[in-house]
Amino acid sequence: MSSTREVTFPRAALRVREACVSLSISRSKLYEEVAAGRLKALKAGSRTLIPTTSIDDWLNSLPNAKAA
Repeated sequence: MSSTREVTFPRAALRVREACVSLSISRSKLYEEVAAGRLKALKAGSRTLIPTTSIDDWLNSLPNAKAA
């Protein structure tokens, strides 16, 4: 009996739709952040990809929420 191991790699980039869902922001807000240089977007053919490192950097740059 042979077992097959599935090797998974961490995602290096997300599609625009996936990034929006992951960040809970609109597509417009994502492109606004790209235009402002706060998020990086890459093209792979016709597909736009957002590197996960850029997403992490963007999240770390956001201010802390004030306690109510």
